[in-house]
Amino acid sequence: MLLALMVALAGCGGGGGGATTATASAPSYGNVGMSVNFRASVPARIAAAAPQSLDPEVYLENETMYQGCGDLSEWLDEAQQTTTSSTEIPVYLFVTENAQSLNNDWVPGYDSIIPGPIASACTIAYRDTSTQRVTFRSGGDFSIKNVLAGENHLLEAQAYTGSSNGIYVAVVVPYVFEGYYTNDIVASPESTLAAAAILRYASDTDVTLDLVPDTAIDAINTEIDTLFPDGFQYGVPVTPVGATTSITFTDYSDFTSTVISGTMTWDEYVLIEADLATGTVIPAPTVPAPTVLGITPADGATNVDYDATAFRVTFDMPMDTTVTPSGFSLTIQNTSTGGTFTINDANAADYGVFAWENVTTQDDGLSFTLQPTSILGTTGLKYLQPGTTYNITSFTVPTNLLSADGAALDTSSITATTGSFTTAAGTPPPAVAPTVVSFSPTNVDPAVDPANTAFSIVFDMSMDSSIVNPTGFSLTIQNTGTGGTLIINSANASSYGAFTWSTTNTTDDTLTFTLFNSSILAGNGVTGLDNGTTYSITSWTAPTNLVSVGAVAASTAGIPMTGSFTTIP
Repeated sequence: MLLALMVALAGCGGGGGGATTATASAPSYGNVGMSVNFRASVPARIAAAAPQSLDPEVYLENETMYQGCGDLSEWLDEAQQTTTSSTEIPVYLFVTENAQSLNNDWVPGYDSIIPGPIASACTIAYRDTSTQRVTFRSGGDFSIKNVLAGENHLLEAQAYTGSSNGIYVAVVVPYVFEGYYTNDIVASPESTLAAAAILRYASDTDVTLDLVPDTAIDAINTEIDTLFPDGFQYGVPVTPVGATTSITFTDYSDFTSTVISGTMTWDEYVLIEADLATGTVIPAPTVPAPTVLGITPADGATNVDYDATAFRVTFDMPMDTTVTPSGFSLTIQNTSTGGTFTINDANAADYGVFAWENVTTQDDGLSFTLQPTSILGTTGLKYLQPGTTYNITSFTVPTNLLSADGAALDTSSITATTGSFTTAAGTPPPAVAPTVVSFSPTNVDPAVDPANTAFSIVFDMSMDSSIVNPTGFSLTIQNTGTGGTLIINSANASSYGAFTWSTTNTTDDTLTFTLFNSSILAGNGVTGLDNGTTYSITSWTAPTNLVSVGAVAASTAGIPMTGSFTTIP
């Protein structure tokens, strides 16, 4: 499984504000800055499945540490040979979970079990001799694999520039999602100041880095953007907005050691300006409502698969996949025949299945995929025909959906509720006729109620229940004691009883003819059945106009032509 740095800190600036200034001596290596920018490079690949031990030996076995380094000792020896005039700059990059400080006093090759990096890699950056900046060239290749999914990982980079200290930059990456890439992460001196302030906030509020809320991180970044709108580089004087004198940051350690006034350091100052000093109540974050980005098939789509067709709604963020969709409705009309069928909460399980998919991000697509045509046909359900244009006359997205953060769906974003599509050419499966699986009363049934006797036929699939006046029906019943007969058929059925559809195994698979009670029968001038009497069904004919919901005529094979039953005393 692949994971990736998902959230970009555009420019990775962080912020502060105010007129306070401080000074520091310029570094010995001159005006050199560094920006680790993946915006124009192969995206950082970050992946992992389950939590791993912090034992470096385990990481080495899983190839999560020292990726691309080869023999680390040799790589370090060569990195130490870099001079201040070298154009190729060895860079060691590492990702730390729940970091407690910048750089964590950790160096490559340290073999103790410590809460240090969870993945690392060796790569090369380049020194721009004209500006003395160290950066990845456009199109550079960089990857880190097997990083655990999580929040607020610290991405850190140590460049060996030939000076005694080299250059260190870092950035707090808000999210690492399973299965995704990003190419918009920037680690720079200003993002390193932001990271220092975020780590200070975590320490002051006694939480681990992964529990620092987005609102606090956003406030810190905003303050640093305000204070240094054009960013800054190590060793280069910069004048904060509102200040009258400049400051020169030697390296990352100045953020936590350079005193502005009294004992206040820069990371503390940023928290104060961001209203995040110890004791400050962080406002609850506003959880954005998910919106619909698109619906598939799109209006006017052609060559749509008619077999196991997928209808998909794509949202603009990850969704809560534990929610069982409800309030769903989809009505499809065949433009050639005018025939329609509707799929909703009541029959969705018969027609297909819901599933969450990854479209542009994790769990952002909800699809409803029809059962294969062969299955729909054998169960008597309607299905799409090849080479046919259909109208979606109405479409209701499930109304109970939530984002992964628990926000309800913004229904105002659902604009495309109608449309049309054309299926691909092909050969439909042969029509399957519904057949009778049982008849009631069963032969020699000893306890039939004569007051409301019900004669039922159960089919093996859903039937077209709009047919409420079956034709061709005939039933002949003979009193075995007297020899008298009762014939009920299409001509007189309305005097003797009524037809109804009901569900036995699948929706509308049972047709029942129920005799009226004796008073109604008497009022109609006919008589019904007597109590405590045995009757023979000498013949009967099923209605001839019955069809499945797929409009396939019913087969009368399997209908018992004769039988007997006894009414209760």
